[in-house]
Amino acid sequence: MRAVVVGSGIGGLATAIRLRKLGYKVIILEKNEKIGGRMDYIENNGYFFDTGPTLLLMLKPLIELFKEVEENINDYLNLVKIDPLYRIYFKDGSFLEPSNDLAYYVRQVSLKEFKNLLKFYSDITYMYNDTIYNFVEKNYYSVFDFLNLRSVKLLLKHKMLDNLYYRVSRYFNDYRLIFANTFQSMYLGISPFNAPFVYTVVNYMEAIEGIYYPIGGMYQIVKSLEKIISKMNIRILRETEVKEIDKKTNTIYTNKGFFDADVIVINADLPYAKSDLLNEKLPNYDYSCSTIMLYIGYEGSTNMLHHNVFLTDSYKQSFESIFNKGIIPNDLSFYVNISSKTDISQSPKNCENIYILIPVPNLKVLRENLNEKLNEIINKVFDRLESQTNFRRERIKFIIKRTPYDWQSLYNLKYGSAFGLSHKFLQSAYFRPKNYEKKGIYYVGASTIPGSGIPMVLISSKLVIERILKDYGNAP
Repeated sequence: MRAVVVGSGIGGLATAIRLRKLGYKVIILEKNEKIGGRMDYIENNGYFFDTGPTLLLMLKPLIELFKEVEENINDYLNLVKIDPLYRIYFKDGSFLEPSNDLAYYVRQVSLKEFKNLLKFYSDITYMYNDTIYNFVEKNYYSVFDFLNLRSVKLLLKHKMLDNLYYRVSRYFNDYRLIFANTFQSMYLGISPFNAPFVYTVVNYMEAIEGIYYPIGGMYQIVKSLEKIISKMNIRILRETEVKEIDKKTNTIYTNKGFFDADVIVINADLPYAKSDLLNEKLPNYDYSCSTIMLYIGYEGSTNMLHHNVFLTDSYKQSFESIFNKGIIPNDLSFYVNISSKTDISQSPKNCENIYILIPVPNLKVLRENLNEKLNEIINKVFDRLESQTNFRRERIKFIIKRTPYDWQSLYNLKYGSAFGLSHKFLQSAYFRPKNYEKKGIYYVGASTIPGSGIPMVLISSKLVIERILKDYGNAP
């Protein structure tokens, strides 16, 4: 049987490998020159920048993918653990460095607050174990797969649907620990003030399992999967843009002709796929926030870590501005990644590759002219960096900028929503868009179940294969 995968993000690549393992003849269609989707990179004058994900969490789904095709991940990737996890800068001049080394972490907070932290870690560990196996790693074939006695008991037991920010606030008195254990919801593009408590499972992934980095950059993950794809004789057709998919005939029309398939797996972001490829009217989805990205070639060395988070003390107001008011906050929070701190191959000698992510409203809710405000936003970020680190503007060699408009045009993300669909409760678990359109047409990626992030997208691949097996059995 013939299978066509539309899009070559991590979910598409993993699904192509699994389909080939089942015996399908597989073709991957990719509109860009490079494969990998949002897991892309930029190279400029000896500086390398990951353009998408920079945090590698929850290794199990990635390790499992290699094992399924009888490969050893260590033959392909040199994974190093990053510790401290990151440095969090607060406006009062203090900072925290959360760490998997609890002896290191305990020296940064009071003994009472450290006990509170251990209680928090204990609770989210138990919740993680119940959540992954009962809500994440499963297809929902009916509402009763979600709303049954066991799942209701677990929801109540862990108070999973409580508001994330206010529930975490009950654990701590030090505002820094509240902020330090709630901003992670932004990995999913959702405000901690709008997110359910269950999303603190991300904190578990960081604090208990750790943050990893593949030497050579995150794009090494794409390259490793590309090697396996080559071994398995899977065809990748680059610069082949899908224009339309005929649901009746399973015909895919592209800028380079048409393709027929028995099974189509769409790795393009689900809202775009439904509206632009399948010509469907979209429900009134909620979308994640977007981001402004700065990729900076820097001469010299800063005193930051590999991962750095700069938080505003106008914490709630900044999230309300981004998610509810559609305006750029006056006081910005942002994330700085400098992978050359760990991997000297990523920048010229005595230089650094500085990646800055600034959360902003998506284009659906944005109420300001972003292009007019861009320089003002950048200067605010640089002011903060210069006030709290030894970063200096005059050492900048170049800046490459990306905005929500680029997320929309490069990766077909509706409204430039960098993380796909929002993870509000009514777009989570059973309520998230399903991974199938009909028998023969399926979805994989961040905007279908179970959600966004590298491990979730890899789980999405497993779930769509399970769905295909249910529909076709071992058809090939």
